[in-house]
Amino acid sequence: MSRIPAWLEISKLSPEDYSVHVRKLTEAEIQAYRDEGVVLVPAFADQATVAVLRAAAERRAAAPSDHADELSNVGRLLSDQFLYNDIDEFREFVFQTAVAENAGRAMGVDRVRLYFDHLFVCAPQTPTDYYWHQDVPYWPVTGDPICSIWLSLTDCTPESSALQFVRGQEHQDQLYAQTPFGDEDPARHQGFAAADRPPPPDFHAEPERYEILSWDYKAGDAVLFNARIMHSSGGNSSKDVNRVAYSTRWIGDDVRFAVKPGWQDPLLFPDSDERTRDGDPLVSRKFPVAWSARD
Repeated sequence: MSRIPAWLEISKLSPEDYSVHVRKLTEAEIQAYRDEGVVLVPAFADQATVAVLRAAAERRAAAPSDHADELSNVGRLLSDQFLYNDIDEFREFVFQTAVAENAGRAMGVDRVRLYFDHLFVCAPQTPTDYYWHQDVPYWPVTGDPICSIWLSLTDCTPESSALQFVRGQEHQDQLYAQTPFGDEDPARHQGFAAADRPPPPDFHAEPERYEILSWDYKAGDAVLFNARIMHSSGGNSSKDVNRVAYSTRWIGDDVRFAVKPGWQDPLLFPDSDERTRDGDPLVSRKFPVAWSARD
């Protein structure tokens, strides 16, 4: 298991690289993302922003939405989506800060839509893994300008369910079959996985064969990654670290609506009255423009 490799070393930032809530990505960080599909972004959000978002996340975790899934039978592994629709703090974060601009700069596009936002809470002593997967097989989309910014709202390490990645272009070129998350029995989900794709390798079982990128995150650190890179978070074996992370998902204009074989997240389809067809640009009231270089 590797720690921060040389190509991800980040130079010191000057004060003008910061905005009110989050800082701007450096050119080195953007290039690392384009070269590798993932880059660690230390101190992405200031501590005041972290505190506001963590308090909002704790409120949502105490009263999850209808979109939420409880994925563990022991401890707690919570997933919830589209928080910005009804929580002011998250809406301000995605629409009134430089987050969307950073996503656009990284992807090299002039306009960015918010696809959705996503909260993850993994309680102490929760053994359940969030299995190795790529995002794009689960989403009804096709195209390259798709990225996520995963913001850690608590300090966390691999032992407390920090996000990890598999380095290597070959694992981004190959799309793998979907796997049910959490404690659900895959055998109960006939048709869940795409039959024409191989299952994801068990990357942790052969650490000498694969390079796993793993970091200790401080609250406010983020990681930017594309939708094809393999990633996972293991169970939380700590006794007192409640791992909370907030992820925003971003798409460029070249992304198209494309229903794939196997399970597709039903929340991520355009509204039915918009009559979006396979191959159409992914333009929908559900996925608003958050930043445009022309404005």
